[in-house]
Amino acid sequence: NSPHIDVALTESLMTCVASLLASTADEQGAGDPARAEQSFVRPRSCEELLPRFARKQTLRVQDVHWRRLDLRIDAWSAAENRERLTNPSVLCLNGRLLMVARLMSDPTVQPPCTDVWRSRVVLSSLAYDRARGKLVNVSCMGDLTEGLVSREAEVRAERCVGTGRTPSIGLGAEDPRLALLDGALVLSANVPLTPSDDAQPADVTLADTELSSCAAAGSRRAMLLSWLGSTSPPLELRWPSAPTATARNWLLFSHERHVYAVYSIEPHVVLRVSEGGVCSATHVTANSRLAARFAGRAVHGGANPLLVRDEAGRPHFFLSALHTKDMRLRYHNYVYTFAATPPFAVLSVGRKPLRLHGKRVRFVSGLATVGAFGRQGELVGVSYGADDAQARLALLPLSLLLANQQVVSGSSRPHTVRASTLRLLQLPSEAQEQALSRRLASSAVAAGRVASGLGGCSLRDGWRFDSPSIKVVASARASGCCALCAATHYCSAFTWSASDGGDGGGVCWLKQWSGTMVRQAGAISGHFSREAACACQLSDDVELNASEVSRTAAPTAELCCSLCLRSAHCGAYTWYARAADATARVGVGGDDVGGDEGGVDGGGVDHGGGDGRGGGDSDGGGNGGGSAGICVLRRAPGAGAAVRVPLLGARSAVVALKRTLLFVHHHPPRVDFGSDRRLLSVLEQARAGGFSVFFAGVSTGGGSSGRARLRELGVEVLCP
Repeated sequence: NSPHIDVALTESLMTCVASLLASTADEQGAGDPARAEQSFVRPRSCEELLPRFARKQTLRVQDVHWRRLDLRIDAWSAAENRERLTNPSVLCLNGRLLMVARLMSDPTVQPPCTDVWRSRVVLSSLAYDRARGKLVNVSCMGDLTEGLVSREAEVRAERCVGTGRTPSIGLGAEDPRLALLDGALVLSANVPLTPSDDAQPADVTLADTELSSCAAAGSRRAMLLSWLGSTSPPLELRWPSAPTATARNWLLFSHERHVYAVYSIEPHVVLRVSEGGVCSATHVTANSRLAARFAGRAVHGGANPLLVRDEAGRPHFFLSALHTKDMRLRYHNYVYTFAATPPFAVLSVGRKPLRLHGKRVRFVSGLATVGAFGRQGELVGVSYGADDAQARLALLPLSLLLANQQVVSGSSRPHTVRASTLRLLQLPSEAQEQALSRRLASSAVAAGRVASGLGGCSLRDGWRFDSPSIKVVASARASGCCALCAATHYCSAFTWSASDGGDGGGVCWLKQWSGTMVRQAGAISGHFSREAACACQLSDDVELNASEVSRTAAPTAELCCSLCLRSAHCGAYTWYARAADATARVGVGGDDVGGDEGGVDGGGVDHGGGDGRGGGDSDGGGNGGGSAGICVLRRAPGAGAAVRVPLLGARSAVVALKRTLLFVHHHPPRVDFGSDRRLLSVLEQARAGGFSVFFAGVSTGGGSSGRARLRELGVEVLCP
């Protein structure tokens, strides 16, 4: 049976949480705060809730088949609820095996091109089911999401989804972790970043200034700290000097009644959490051996640190876990230790990654003492998520976790935090991509603002495009270049100059791309940005449910792309083979029709013609009558404003940025030409931005060719 979910911070949810936190320890500590706190600091064993295995005094670690004690947590029915339980954090507290975990829905694609991930954070209690061989839920399951996520931040993130400015965005709360901080049970999670107080209200239309922030919306996350069992609101943790707006994978621990957070593994940046959630980097150490070992990989924190004590009960060291990600997006998890006293320098790290189930183990998200392994020390529960589809708990003795550690303590030195020294927080390719996104976002404008009219031609006075020209044509006026360029294959930009024409006339220098803009008095440049840069991502047997702009006859769905690109307000369309089909569907559309079921996928073909003209010339013809097909042009879909509706024979598309670029030049780039070096720079930026790039140019022989550089960049050369 599926457990009941309390979907809001209601009285029933508070009752559920209170019942999960209640235990016999409350009675033992009644009237004695010191005893009650001690029961939290040194939790009772949870051995009775776990599989039984022989614990003879002479039993050795190597005598146990530990792989069999890597248990699946089956506390949620994905088949019934279409959500998967993953990224658990399990903690043994007062004889109860508590778990917080992420309930994750299947990602959807929101037009024009954004992957949307929706998650919830749930709290429950576990026990081993011997018949099923799994850990199962034995209590209510409380949904803590609404108490963590700001409604304003959620609404703003939803609106950013429809702009297409971010390739991926997470809605809801992610990566929950449990921790005991000075005897208090706390939950940490990351959520969408709440907008600043001076931001516009969430119910207004996205402004140009806001669109630039949407480009980074997928990576703007905040860390929250919530005291379970308390009515106090969650605390947002903020480090004003953080090099990025992405706050996730902070590892929380306490020392001498102060709360700390591990922000970075190398350098080991430890933040002290002050009142109000403001953090400061009080202890920073760098380890040369750690940096050399994980060079070229991203290194992130995994599990909240577990304090290991010596036989006398004194703090010995902290045990935690980190995970690495390489260029092939493979994840590996390592146990590591750091000092129990300031400056909390790294002491050791596992020589080999942990052996865990799953083909794509994401990361270890919890470490907790759950019992004892005879006289050989503590039994540790390692909780982790596998393949974004499973939650698991592996039982391992502490001695086995620490059996093969590389000691690096002698290589730690005090360090000063700078953004450049935190390079192991991301892969080199991720850093390049974010830098490119920031540059692009700084000049972002609302979709449809640039040359979005009927074949609109945008003119810029006093500027010259310095890219190579494909044709030179006489024209008395700059405005005449618009028609000349539109009538020329491959032309999407031009520069007009009166001084180059002679006899008082002017000249249009027609170009495939604009290149660098250079100030020049008397020059006027123009372009057709929307039709050159945008294409239509087409899907078969799909109808789009979005607001209608207009309708017109068209014999093919491909021709609709040209009509849409030349319409000022069109951002999507549906083509019907018969006008009667569109008439029967006249009720489809409207701004209030929404849903999260996904949008038109981005797997279609870029239509719009190789000459940047969006599919050829057409006057659209007619008023939608006849039986030769009809285009219903629609507005650009926003958050929740478009739904994929299956309809046999219908073909729908959304306007999106072309991801495949064809550069045509009269010869391969030559590195001894200044303009060609700029062309190579543009190609390099396009490849770094995730574009597929093709190059066509006839070889002239001789000279210094950039053909080798094209191959290095991954650009496919179509012509010799």
